[in-house]
Amino acid sequence: AASGSSGVLGTVLAGAASAALYAGGMALNDHADRDVDAVERPTRPIPSGRVLAATAFAIGEGLQVAGIALAGASGGRRGAARAAVVSAAVHNYDYVAKRVGGTVAAASMAGCRAADVLLGATSVRAGLPSAAVIGAHTFAITKVSQHEVEGGSPAAARAALAVCGCVTTAALAVTARRARKDPWSALVGAAPLVVYAVPFARAARRASQEPTPANN
Repeated sequence: AASGSSGVLGTVLAGAASAALYAGGMALNDHADRDVDAVERPTRPIPSGRVLAATAFAIGEGLQVAGIALAGASGGRRGAARAAVVSAAVHNYDYVAKRVGGTVAAASMAGCRAADVLLGATSVRAGLPSAAVIGAHTFAITKVSQHEVEGGSPAAARAALAVCGCVTTAALAVTARRARKDPWSALVGAAPLVVYAVPFARAARRASQEPTPANN
């Protein structure tokens, strides 16, 4: 539909679109990594032979198309356009940026997550703060996880810990402002923040102290 759906149905469709794009991206990620995984992670579905590479690719692309269609049903042409941007970001990360690696790959992954947040925003301007927070968080964890096979330097983990602190501080500032008008809503919003910050900070601290593959 040109105008899309509103209310509960629109929210459900937008959530389904995001889930489809995310799941499709995971399938395409495995397809793009099949040669590397054959050496580093031979037990993964494609290298082990449990899933054919062509099947993973078909599933991934099918879910990308489904995600764009669902976003269109939720938000009309604008929703479909935003979903297409998410899909393009997913393809760029899986097949281009990840081969470059380093900061380029981390920034590309952050862009995927930020674009996904904007998919459900009422407007790009309204969604930018949340998208920026998610993008910063994603950039940090991606930089650390790039060393999950061979281990890395403590610097990346320390940087991730710093980002976690910045993200948490920014979110707390927003929550504090909200508490003036709606204390209960602020409390509900603060709870997930604690669930995010504590495990992330602990993991980043472990990786900074001992940057082994297991900790990264």
